[in-house]
Amino acid sequence: MAVEKIWRNAVIRLLRDSYAQIMPSMLPDLGHIRDERQWRRYLQA
Repeated sequence: MAVEKIWRNAVIRLLRDSYAQIMPSMLPDLGHIRDERQWRRYLQA
């Protein structure tokens, strides 16, 4: 369980830092994410 939490947190941190490169608003099924604030909220859920 602890290892999973460490990996999950690492992946979320990487995704947060990569918002500009990923541009989720341009991806199918993620068009509702219009800015970095929404992106961070989405990743916390």
